[in-house]
Amino acid sequence: MRIPRRLVAGVAVLAVAGVGYAGYAAAADDPSYRTARASIGDLEETVDLTGTVEPAGRADLAFATSGTVAEVTVEPGEKVSAGQVLGRLDDGSLREAVQHARSTLASARAQLESDIAAQTEAVSDASTGQTQTPQSGGQSPQGQSPQGQTPQGQTPQGQSPSASPSTQPDDGDDESDDDGVDLAALAAQQQAVLTAQSAVSTSLAAAQDALAAQQAACTATPEAAVSQECTDALTAVQAAQQQVATDQQALQDALEALGDTLTAALGDDTSTAADAAVASTDQEPAIVLVAATTGSSGMSGGTVTAATLAKDQASIDQAKADLVSAQQELAMATVTAPFAGKVVAVDAAVGDSVAAGTEVFVLVSQGTTTVQVSVSSTQVQELEVGQVARATPAGADAALRGTVTQVSSVPASDSTYAVTITLRRKHLDIATGLTASVAVVTGTASDVVTVPASAVSDGRVTLLQDGVATPTPVTTGVTGATRVEITDGLAQGDEVVLADLDAALPTGDTETNNRMQFGGPGGTGGFGGTGGPPTGFQRQGQ
Repeated sequence: MRIPRRLVAGVAVLAVAGVGYAGYAAAADDPSYRTARASIGDLEETVDLTGTVEPAGRADLAFATSGTVAEVTVEPGEKVSAGQVLGRLDDGSLREAVQHARSTLASARAQLESDIAAQTEAVSDASTGQTQTPQSGGQSPQGQSPQGQTPQGQTPQGQSPSASPSTQPDDGDDESDDDGVDLAALAAQQQAVLTAQSAVSTSLAAAQDALAAQQAACTATPEAAVSQECTDALTAVQAAQQQVATDQQALQDALEALGDTLTAALGDDTSTAADAAVASTDQEPAIVLVAATTGSSGMSGGTVTAATLAKDQASIDQAKADLVSAQQELAMATVTAPFAGKVVAVDAAVGDSVAAGTEVFVLVSQGTTTVQVSVSSTQVQELEVGQVARATPAGADAALRGTVTQVSSVPASDSTYAVTITLRRKHLDIATGLTASVAVVTGTASDVVTVPASAVSDGRVTLLQDGVATPTPVTTGVTGATRVEITDGLAQGDEVVLADLDAALPTGDTETNNRMQFGGPGGTGGFGGTGGPPTGFQRQGQ
C-alpha cells in the first residue's frame, strides 16, 4: 500500500515533536536556576534622604524638654567644635527610664529564647517518645516512668535536650532525631516567624508615619488638599498600606507553616491559636493593624505555639521602640553644637528652670554650609551624631562630604524629625534652598562573606549543592546597595539561588546552573526556535 507523501511528512513531524517534547519533559524535571557564589567583600549600609541646603551663619539653640539646668559647659565668646556639648539638664529620671527600657527589652528577649527552647524540646521529646521500646520488668504508659524515673526520650527538669538519653544508636546527625524530625528545618521556620513579625512591626510604623505626613500635607490649608504635596503623600500612604498587607500575609504564611510542623510533630492542632486583632484609624485612608495573639496563655495543650513566638517578637520590637524613645527623651536634655563656631550668648545658669524650646545658646559661624533633612520616626532610629554623610546638591557632579551634627528628638507637626548635615568644606558657593540628596553611612563591614540581596528572603537563602536546592537559615549583617553580609550560615564559595527564577538566564561572567538544553550544538532546536520547547508546551510548574 502506498502511503501519501503528505501523510508521511505529517507522521515525521509528529515523531520529531514527540522526541522533542520527551526531551523537554525529561529536562523539565531538572530545574534551571540563576545563581551566584558567596564572596568576600566590603559593604557600606546607607540611609538615603533628601534635604535643603542652608548657610549656617547662626543657630539659636534650646533644650528640647523642660527641666532644671544641671550643667553649662561654655561661656560667651568661646569657640566650639561640631557636636560639642553646650549644656545639660538634670536627667536622673530620664536615665532611670532608659535603664527600665533596657531591662524590659532584656526580659522580652529572654522570654523568646525560653519559648523557642521549650517548643524545640517539645517537638524533640514527642518524636523520641514515639520510638520508645518497652523495658523488661514492667511497662509504663508512654510519656510516664515507673517509680518516678525519667522516661526514655524525655528530658529531666533542668537539663537540656542534648543531655537526655537516646533510645537509638547515635548516627552523628544532630540536625534531626531518630524519627525524622528535622530540627534545623524547625529552627528555620521559627526564624521565619520572627523575621516576618519584625517586618510587620516595621511596616506598621512606616505606615503610621506616612499617614501622619499625609494628614499634615493635606489639612494645613484649604488649598493643601489639592496640592501636589498632598497627592504625593496619599500615594505614599497607599504604598505603605500595601507593604503592611504584604508583610502581614508573609507573617500568616510563616505562622501556618510552623503550625503545621508542630501539629505533625505533636499531634495537637497548635496552628489555630493565632487570632486576628484588627483595629483601624478613625481617619482616611485607614491603616489596618493586625497583631498575632495567643489568647490568655499563648499555649495549646501545654505547647508553645507559633503565635506565641510572634507575640514574643512583637514584644521585643515594642521594647526596642520604647528604648529608642527613652534614649531620645534623654538626648533632649542635652544641647550640642550643630557645627563649629563661636558661642555669642548663654542665657541660662546652673539651677535655672527652663521650658522646652526656650533659646539658651546662640552660635555663629561664617562660611559653614548645612543640609537640613526631615526624617521619619523609623529613619531617625538609625541616625546619630558623628555619622559620615555624602550630600549631592541638585546639578552637582560630585558629592560633598559631611557629618551628621544634630538629630532632633522632638517631632515636628508632620511627625518628622529634623536632622542637620554639616558639610566639611567652608565658603561653598551653593544657592540657599537648593535640594540635595544625602546618603548617611549607618554601617560598614570589611572582608566579610556577602551574597546578592536578591538571594536572601525571610532570613534564609537557597543553597545549591550537587544540583540540590536546600533552604538554609542565615544570619545577616550589614546590607549594602546590592549585597548583604552573611555572618552565619554560609561560607565563601557557597552557591546560592537568586530570587528571580523566571528571568532570562544571564550571560558573560554571571554564574549560572542551567540544565535545560534543547537541540544540537548552540542550543538551536529542531522547531525553528532557539532551544525552547515546542509551541504549546510549558515548563513543568508553569
